[in-house]
Amino acid sequence: GLIATGATDCVIAVREYERLRTLSHLLGHKTDINALAFVEPYALLVSSDVSGHVAVWSVPSPTGKDHKYVNEVLTRFINMQSLEISAAVNCLAPACEASGKFVLYTGDEDGDVRAWDLSHLLVAADVKPSERKADR
Repeated sequence: GLIATGATDCVIAVREYERLRTLSHLLGHKTDINALAFVEPYALLVSSDVSGHVAVWSVPSPTGKDHKYVNEVLTRFINMQSLEISAAVNCLAPACEASGKFVLYTGDEDGDVRAWDLSHLLVAADVKPSERKADR
């Protein structure tokens, strides 16, 4: 498995769980990282920062069969309250259905919850579910 950490340095570190070996550093946020969530069953990570920016990253696959865009941002957007004001996203809850539907639920500092349909991303980036390694 993988774990991810993010902090005030705007860098996300992706590590192998068993040995805590760093697999990658994801760069792209310009303000403090607020929240991180893996998107099961895909090798994807969603991140958000205090300025309201949300990014979906391709991360190393647990099977070792990495996506061609591994360690890159597949899409990003801003959690806008209005045309001029954004709000920090403090909570990320990805939901994937067997049909291929991918919805990201976000909760922000103003208490608003939004649902973002990102299903098109899976098709456009040719993202496939990760196969789990057999239990030892």
